[in-house]
Amino acid sequence: GTSSNPGYICVIRQGNFIRFGYARRPKKKIIKFRGRTNNQELIWYGYTGNMLESKQEAMNYFSKYRAIGEWYRISPLMAITYLKRITK
Repeated sequence: GTSSNPGYICVIRQGNFIRFGYARRPKKKIIKFRGRTNNQELIWYGYTGNMLESKQEAMNYFSKYRAIGEWYRISPLMAITYLKRITK
């Protein structure tokens, strides 16, 4: 599917939790999150050759910090620092 194409991996914050997402056009994702009522915020994105693979890699790397569902109890800095190593 489109998720295995080049694009952007994203860091999304809600309160003290972080989740990873992906988008071909992250600026559209920012607009989408602005309209939400649950205070999710797109805080960072970086280009990657394979969006789904990069998201899976990040989820595996932080697996011991999983809180609930796809949400992790990690700082934005931890997530961004890691993703900067696997993106361009």
